[in-house]
Amino acid sequence: MVDRGQKMSDLNKVFLNGNITSDLNEKSFGYIGNGTAKLTVSIAVNKSIKRGDSWENKPSFFEVVCWGKLAERVKGYAKKGQRISVSGELSQESWESNGQKHSKVV
Repeated sequence: MVDRGQKMSDLNKVFLNGNITSDLNEKSFGYIGNGTAKLTVSIAVNKSIKRGDSWENKPSFFEVVCWGKLAERVKGYAKKGQRISVSGELSQESWESNGQKHSKVV
């Protein structure tokens, strides 16, 4: 129940369990200008769907970005197929390339 006299707070919290989709490469890990580590990995999260008498997995793919010490720790074991649990928040990134605007949620 919301009290109309109070402002409702926004909530931005995500929990995912999935598998890393590829091994790390030179674009996956690095240090940004101020020396902070940044790791980007893609994970697949499967949803089981019943089709007739059998179950099928329907994957959804998400890009996950880790920062700082966490990025350095995850880099040590992030390999294709590795199971990973993620807790964090969604963020929308925007950029322009060749005159076209792009955005994605990570």
